[in-house]
Amino acid sequence: MTTSSGVTPARRREFLDGIRDEAPLLVGVAPFGVIYGALAIAAHLPVAAAQAMSSVIFAGSAQFIAAQLFAGSASGLVIVAVVFVVNLRHALYSASVAPHVKHLGPAWKAVLAYLLTDEAYAVVITRYN
Repeated sequence: MTTSSGVTPARRREFLDGIRDEAPLLVGVAPFGVIYGALAIAAHLPVAAAQAMSSVIFAGSAQFIAAQLFAGSASGLVIVAVVFVVNLRHALYSASVAPHVKHLGPAWKAVLAYLLTDEAYAVVITRYN
């Protein structure tokens, strides 16, 4: 049975279970944001760049490293290379989760790939294993 949106009750339940399992992790988001914001200000990052890093990089360790490298006057190429290397673990996360989400469409896979953080990975892989 599907709803008017074409979503089965089982898929809706799975989605809601995922939200429930991830919700406790949100407690750490606000303090992290404050700490990163303070670091970005101390590093004299332009506000737009600091906000862009929060929406594009989406990995705490890489944001901290990038801000510190910026403060140390590292070149843009060095900053991008270091952030890339630090985030390579996400490729491994994606590879281990891929078999579990192969039934999803490309739009959902893109959203989930964007939201795949260390904490989210721990919740997801625990559920699938």
